[in-house]
Amino acid sequence: MSKFIGTIKELILLFILIGAASALIDYARIAGGEIPVFCIKHYNKTTKIESFRGLFYQASRKVHISTEEKLVDSTDIKYEVFTKEIEVPQQFKEQDFDYTLSITKQEECNSQSKLYFADTNTKLYTYCIEKIELQEAGSDEKKDLIEYLRKDSTLMEDIVNRMTYTGIDSDDSTLKFKKIDDSLTTDAIKMYRCHKKNINDIYILPESEAKQDDFCEFKDDDYDFLWYVEEEVKENNEEQEKEVLYENDEFRYEWDEKKSDRVFVVVPGIRGRDEKKTPIREILDSNKHTIEELIERGLKINKVEKEQQTSGEE
Repeated sequence: MSKFIGTIKELILLFILIGAASALIDYARIAGGEIPVFCIKHYNKTTKIESFRGLFYQASRKVHISTEEKLVDSTDIKYEVFTKEIEVPQQFKEQDFDYTLSITKQEECNSQSKLYFADTNTKLYTYCIEKIELQEAGSDEKKDLIEYLRKDSTLMEDIVNRMTYTGIDSDDSTLKFKKIDDSLTTDAIKMYRCHKKNINDIYILPESEAKQDDFCEFKDDDYDFLWYVEEEVKENNEEQEKEVLYENDEFRYEWDEKKSDRVFVVVPGIRGRDEKKTPIREILDSNKHTIEELIERGLKINKVEKEQQTSGEE
């Protein structure tokens, strides 16, 4: 009997040692900005709280975007042993620079949002906002936010992380945010982020305005930001013959060989949609874009002034 009791004591001691060791290891991970490992995880998508339950401890964090994000991208990190809360050093995401935003509200506001910036992952819309300017710490100069986004689009994620998550719409389609304090901006703004498959667009507007109802639906405005001209490479052993693509009163736009059947306007496949290619002549015939716009986006073609061509022929 005494041997059995001794075995039970040893097992209890081993259980306590394992629980204490795992709690210490996971605390060290959380304090260092890492996700704990010796635990059971649970995520509440309504409150955006992810909890971690170990043998002797429980911890939690408020998720900003998804449970895949790093601990330093989350807020309200808590750690408790039994019922006693243990202080956790606050983790800050490393930034290349500190900054504030200045938002100028539009005096006369229309009913549609405006596409402010887009890349292959996220689109940023504004509503009733005339301009957004960024001022770096220690500088008196303000520049348009879009200048920074074009250099590094991940800045948008940092802006989202500096807002406070306040809930999700009843239809589970949109995440809602408000500013935490005046460290990001002194202007009264709020933010929404789509919560749909292949759509995580961001929407910034004054605090006093209402959100556009169809904000998180698919839109065609990717085209305006992302289209480009592409020429397919093709071997041509036939005798070359010039081809005129377009002409007006002043100029003729032509190639030294026939190629209109292999030059396209391309919209890349993003957000769950397939890549789309449209023949260059179809674009010009439908007045979708001017010849100069096509040249700006990559069209390689000879621009010949008609008067010079006529005098040369004479």
